[in-house]
Amino acid sequence: MPDYEIYCDESRQELFYDKEKSRSGYALIGGIWLDASQRERVKAELKRIRSRHELFSEFKWTKVSEKRLSFYTGLVSYFFREDALKFRTIVLRNDELDAVKFHEGDSELMFYKFYYQLIKHWLEDGNSYRVFVDIKTNRKRDRLGRLHKYLQWSNLRAELESVQALPSSEVDFLQLTDLLVGAVGSRYNDDVQSHPKQVLISCMEKHLGRPLNYATSRYYSKFNVFRCHPGRRW
Repeated sequence: MPDYEIYCDESRQELFYDKEKSRSGYALIGGIWLDASQRERVKAELKRIRSRHELFSEFKWTKVSEKRLSFYTGLVSYFFREDALKFRTIVLRNDELDAVKFHEGDSELMFYKFYYQLIKHWLEDGNSYRVFVDIKTNRKRDRLGRLHKYLQWSNLRAELESVQALPSSEVDFLQLTDLLVGAVGSRYNDDVQSHPKQVLISCMEKHLGRPLNYATSRYYSKFNVFRCHPGRRW
């Protein structure tokens, strides 16, 4: 068993591929770090929260609604209580992304390089990891294999057991990542229009004691928000 499992998703992925910069905004890649020894206990608790609110379908940021608000606020409160779960996200403004200058003109390569940046900074010596991402169609089929290889090379004292794509509709941890990264993305992009989403963001900010779009230091572990400026140091 690995020491940690990392479940990753993104918000506004299309901004990585907008070569004309026709839309301004922030793209995000985020992940939940799960203490693997606590996986079954946390999974069972998520199942209990679902059962309590009679929600058995997929949950995600775009599905937050008035009808399901008590489920989502309960889920968020559980996340902040649960020591086995940590969240990290990297935030990128699309007009600072330059695939031509920095990434061989390959927007897909750029996208996965930032996945690498998200994960590599929190690989700790002596620990083992499995990384899971949502299934997506890539132009080059070896993207996950190369991500795996370069993450392993980034820290030879940690072990990267695998980088694997899973259907998010079947994995609660991927859905929870979607929810958190979607909330941060909406706060950064200032497009929180629905009342239930406003309530949920307020709930999250109350737990944090700060706005969701407040960039944290590298060492803030529970809910880390890294406002990345490509080409500059942390």
